[in-house]
Amino acid sequence: MDKVYRFDPAKITEKYNIKEYFNEYSKLIDQLEHDEVITDENKSKKLDEIYKIKNINYFDEENDESNDAENNTTNQYEYNLGLPQGLPNIPAIQKLKLLTEKYAKEEKKKSLFKQPIYVPINNTEIIEGEKSIPGKDILIEIRIFNPFVADSRHGPPSKRKISLSRVISILGCQTLADLRDKISCISDLSVSYESSNDPSAAQHLLSNKNLYKSGFFYIENTFYNDMRDKNNHDNSAVIREWAEAKNFGQFSVEKMEETKIESLNVRFGYPWVYQHQGTCEHLVVFADARLINPDDHLAIKNYPRVDRISCIRNSSCLLCADKPVYWITIDSDRVPHNPCYFCKKCFKSFNYIDGKKIGNFKAYRFPCDPDIIEAIENKSRVKIELMDQS
Repeated sequence: MDKVYRFDPAKITEKYNIKEYFNEYSKLIDQLEHDEVITDENKSKKLDEIYKIKNINYFDEENDESNDAENNTTNQYEYNLGLPQGLPNIPAIQKLKLLTEKYAKEEKKKSLFKQPIYVPINNTEIIEGEKSIPGKDILIEIRIFNPFVADSRHGPPSKRKISLSRVISILGCQTLADLRDKISCISDLSVSYESSNDPSAAQHLLSNKNLYKSGFFYIENTFYNDMRDKNNHDNSAVIREWAEAKNFGQFSVEKMEETKIESLNVRFGYPWVYQHQGTCEHLVVFADARLINPDDHLAIKNYPRVDRISCIRNSSCLLCADKPVYWITIDSDRVPHNPCYFCKKCFKSFNYIDGKKIGNFKAYRFPCDPDIIEAIENKSRVKIELMDQS
């Protein structure tokens, strides 16, 4: 990858063995515990000094007020996008206010789309079972990017747009297989089965993730294959043969289910590859690592977990234009669109009477995460109930 892609070396660390690095770090911490600088007595003295310093009034009241006014002005224009106070109440100013409000709403929508969604875990936290040890166990943050097109027909590497999919936190004692199980991709969720005659049967069909389980991580000249299923294939074999013919060097092969995250030798900030479904490739970046803190979620069953995900634009039903797409129909003789996208409700009400199919069409499940669809539908249901109550 170094020969193909050029990266800013300032954003990439040297190669480290995660386990060895934090073992050395833990030794330094153990030595500091006996240092008089951080004894309990000195801690309290230091806190008293800081408290006194915090209460010293370095500035007079005039300066404080001017600073507050300056900060308020900055916040007003940066976040509220409002107009200056004291403008005359004339039609031109009123129109300008309306345009400003409209622009502010549009900018807010844009900013919300770009911002990541932080996934709350308070309701799903597990407190039972084996616990990780604060100051000993390692927590690694890994960034998973959306599928990466490696075809040269899509332009040179520097011109291709790469977007973040999600950020996953995983313990060093867990394996690459645990990491893989936490990665969600639309190519895994597809169900390639025509279900127009019996849509209810589609819920019990296996998705691509359960049918085609082979996959690998490529990290530092090593292919880590998923061999948990006896029918899995080594998808890296053809790549290694090609690389050997091109004199790109030798590559080693390991099993991801036997490889702990903390045993890896990695460069933080450098993009590696996760490949599944034969040709679907994601860039994977080790972004950060630290020791577990006492105020972290200590139960090992809480990990790996998705910390945040990037916003995506969901496709909407072409009939109601409100609910997310759940079904796709093709070759239908009753709709002008081919393909046509339906939500659950519109699909059944438009294409079936008393459970019997109307007209000719083929139906396929839309490749989407059913948990996300359920969350969106529940949110819409609550909104409608609140509107009815008001």
